[in-house]
Amino acid sequence: MIPALDFVGMTDTAIIDEAAKLHALAKAIEAKLDEAKAIIRSRGMKEMHGTSYKATVGDTVVSWALDKNKITEAMGEAWVIKHSKQIVKAGSVSFKPYVSLGDIKVA
Repeated sequence: MIPALDFVGMTDTAIIDEAAKLHALAKAIEAKLDEAKAIIRSRGMKEMHGTSYKATVGDTVVSWALDKNKITEAMGEAWVIKHSKQIVKAGSVSFKPYVSLGDIKVA
């Protein structure tokens, strides 16, 4: 497990560098986890057991995305506004190194 860091006490420079490192680590872990999940799904079983954990494979889910521009064109902007709700998300934070890190490969 990743130890908790005292971000509050860090300087701006230190917290940015630490957060960027954690972001890169999280992306690498997420890629490996996605690979493991794909292999588990490919085995075709609904349930699999390890020594300490059990994996349950859920059914495939289909979702729909609406095309707001086409709906607005067909129904009018007032209708779309009346039948919509606004969702506010916090601004995203992204990281980019100042120097080239070369070809970093994650095992």
